[in-house]
Amino acid sequence: MSLRLPWWRKVRQADIRKSSRDIFERFGEEIIADIVSASHAPRAPDLIAMYTDEQMIKEAAAWLTERGDEKVLHEQRIEFVEWAILVFVIVGVLLDLLLLFHGRIQVANA
Repeated sequence: MSLRLPWWRKVRQADIRKSSRDIFERFGEEIIADIVSASHAPRAPDLIAMYTDEQMIKEAAAWLTERGDEKVLHEQRIEFVEWAILVFVIVGVLLDLLLLFHGRIQVANA
C-alpha cells in the first residue's frame, strides 16, 4: 500500500495480457505510440504481429494511458516533496531567527 494524497492522479491500470505488456515494455512508449498512431512501419516480428492485431492496438492504447498516469503521479509526488522541503527550510530559518533574537534580548538585559 502506498501513500496517495486525494488530489494526486489515480493511475488507470490497463487490463491487458501479460504477453502484450511484455512486448510493450520491451519496445518502449515511443515505438508503441508510433504503432498505435499508424505512423511507424515496424520491422520486428512481434511488432508486425501487433500492427495487424486490433486487440493489441487497444491494449497498447490502454498501456500508454497507464504509463502517462504513472508519469503524472510521479511528477506530483516530486513536486510535493519539493514543497515539503521548502516549508521545512523556511520554518527552520524562522526558528533560527527567533532563537537568535531571543538570545540577543537576554544578553542585552544581563
